[in-house]
Amino acid sequence: PHADRPRRSEVVGRPLAALLANDGARVFSVDIDSIQEYTKRPQGADAQRKYHPRHVAHPSALTLDACLALSDVVVSAVPSAAYKVRTAALKDGCVCLNVAADKNFEADVREKVRLWLRRRVAPGGTGAHARRPRTRVAGVRTDLLTLLDWLARRRSTCPRSGRSRS
Repeated sequence: PHADRPRRSEVVGRPLAALLANDGARVFSVDIDSIQEYTKRPQGADAQRKYHPRHVAHPSALTLDACLALSDVVVSAVPSAAYKVRTAALKDGCVCLNVAADKNFEADVREKVRLWLRRRVAPGGTGAHARRPRTRVAGVRTDLLTLLDWLARRRSTCPRSGRSRS
C-alpha cells in the first residue's frame, strides 16, 4: 500500500479525468483526502514548453471550493447519499453532471447552473456498469462531449431567429 496515493475510483474518477485531460481539459480530481490536477499543460518552470503528449497528474494546492469556482463542468460520482456538492461553491453558469446512483448536488443546484444532468446508474454499482466499467466511462465522456458541442452551437446562434451572430 502507498500512503501518499489517493484513492481514485477506477470506474469513473481516474479514467474520466485521464480521458478529458488527454482531450485538452484541465481536470481537478477530488478525493476524500486530496486533490489532483490532470492536464497536458506545462507547469512552473516548464511553462515555455509545448503541451505534454499525454496527460500528467500532480497534486493540487487548491481547495475544493477553489476548484469548483474555476470549473465550467462538474462531474460527481460519489456513491453516498450523504455527500452533496455545495451550490454556493459552484461557478455561475457551469454544467453539472451527476453519475452516481445518489444525487450528489444540493436541491437548489438548478438555480445557479446552466444545466444539471443526472446519468442513471444502478444503485450500488450493480448491473451492466459493474461488469463493464469502460462502457460507463466512455458513456459519460460521450455525454460530456455531446453536451459541450450542443452548448457551443447554441451560443453561436441567436436564440429566436436561429441565425448566426455577427
